[in-house]
Amino acid sequence: MRRYDVIQSTVRLLGPSDPIICNIGDPCMELHDVRDRAANFYMLGSLGLASSIGLGVALGREKTKGKIVVIDGDGGVLMNLGSLATIGRYCPENLIVVIVDNQSYGSTGNQSTATTSGIDLSAIARDSGITHSTGVNSIKAFEEAFQEALTATEPAVILARTNIEKPKVARVEIPGPVLRDRFMEAIR
Repeated sequence: MRRYDVIQSTVRLLGPSDPIICNIGDPCMELHDVRDRAANFYMLGSLGLASSIGLGVALGREKTKGKIVVIDGDGGVLMNLGSLATIGRYCPENLIVVIVDNQSYGSTGNQSTATTSGIDLSAIARDSGITHSTGVNSIKAFEEAFQEALTATEPAVILARTNIEKPKVARVEIPGPVLRDRFMEAIR
């Protein structure tokens, strides 16, 4: 399964104004290529914080309709495992965390992550109190899990096991302050 396909399916299945917070580097470039919109927040230079930012947005929007989606990577989640425990503690029903697990730090040269040795981030999420947590190996299974997460009344984690590939898409050239301001306006 390709990360690009996971991102494409996420955008297609999600509501048009539902926020997406995306991990740094290659995933941001692919999300931007699939569909740039003000409700996308592209992380720039802060590996490990996508799920934390997503949690903050979810808690701030608990009374509104729709879901908040985080597209994170195995490397980012491993750098901030505490975010899964915090999500499990606060349990926002409007949060979906998609962990793209390609078993590498893709944006820095494909160094192996701990998931190559059998670490299962969806199991860690479940052990952290996120009971709606699953791992998938195909785009069909991903779309089914994502559809379930859209109707869940608890946070969801979907671990999408993907291959390693370098995207052939352009960099996100939107300045950080512009990204921040347009995102904040979109989620008001």
